[in-house]
Amino acid sequence: MRLSWLRDASWLDGRRAVAYSVICVCVFAVVTVVWVLGGDGLADPRGVPLGGDFVSFWAASKLAGSGAPAAVYDPTRHFDVELSIVGTDHFGWYSFFYPPTFLAVVLPLALLPYVWSLLCWVAVTLAGYALLMRRIVTKKALWPVLAFPAAYINMAHGQNGFLTVILMGSGLMLLERYPLLAGIPIGLLSYKPHFGLLIPLCLLVTGRWKTIATAALTVAAFALLSRFLFGVETWQAYIDALPLARSLFEEGYTGWEKVPSIFALVTTFGGSAGAAYGAQLVVATMAACTVLWVWRATESFELKASALVVGTFLVTPYAYDYDLVLLALPLAWLAAIGIRDGFLPWEKMLLMAVWLMPLLMGAMATYLDVPLAQPLIVLLLVAIARRAAARRAPLTRDVGLSRVEVPNAG
Repeated sequence: MRLSWLRDASWLDGRRAVAYSVICVCVFAVVTVVWVLGGDGLADPRGVPLGGDFVSFWAASKLAGSGAPAAVYDPTRHFDVELSIVGTDHFGWYSFFYPPTFLAVVLPLALLPYVWSLLCWVAVTLAGYALLMRRIVTKKALWPVLAFPAAYINMAHGQNGFLTVILMGSGLMLLERYPLLAGIPIGLLSYKPHFGLLIPLCLLVTGRWKTIATAALTVAAFALLSRFLFGVETWQAYIDALPLARSLFEEGYTGWEKVPSIFALVTTFGGSAGAAYGAQLVVATMAACTVLWVWRATESFELKASALVVGTFLVTPYAYDYDLVLLALPLAWLAAIGIRDGFLPWEKMLLMAVWLMPLLMGAMATYLDVPLAQPLIVLLLVAIARRAAARRAPLTRDVGLSRVEVPNAG
């Protein structure tokens, strides 16, 4: 009885999912207000900047707007601007190792005071995230999307996870009907190149040459725009900063509990950087092969797109907890399949575990030495492959815009 309660999870219906999500949104809102009011000025109760990583974006905008874009990649000058924003030195350097293409994106941020800029950044990217997800789920089912803990983590960090969802999600959803347009958001995703490693492989394997061409032109235009705005010396400064970025990452500068990659898993348990890269390569190869197999084995848009997104986290060693908001896409697509065709055994529990994972992974790794993110991401990819192998997904090429209906509780 207890096993079937977990295996089938019939108790987790649409009404409960929405109700639990509304409660989570309210709790997140209260925690945010208490946290902000408990701080001092632009510093939170820990003494670090409100918005976390956003201070790095705003400082980069300030430097670039004052005519010193190459200084963005100078740790000393960049950190000095961060200190001037917050007015306290009780925090470490929030680095900026994005390519100059992303510097073009954040360039307008310093036109507004820090707090207003942070609020606008979060509001605009959250609205884009919600509008995109609304193309997949119904209005009522949008609550679990907004309550996804990774979305809250991304907002608390002032990070760009919502932007990544918008670009990758829109690129995939345009792929079948508008292949030329699909290449534009895919090309813009080059601001975070390590999240686009699997996309060219999938496009090549399925012969999507129009999308490949548009994406390549978009990448080139994006790079030329940043070259025009900031000069070639900024690109050189970025390239020169890459060894420092790699060194800080390999040393776990931000804490391995925030990194959901295989590299972090191996390093957490005492493995050397060489062993971690080796394990990452093995898993990345297996994940890439699985994703490509799914793309060849099924015509289901949801399964192919879900496999690509989930596989991305197994291919790249460099990802953080706020990036996990990208998993909102496969969670929504897989829920759509389950509602339409019926859930397989254990599938509901897996989706719920992945939904909760960003909230729990840090504490589990820090206090119990139990990795949570990596096993669940692997299991999610296996579940997608199982769906593809069973050929339970309908053979249609336009389901990318279908909506998830939330059934009434029965």
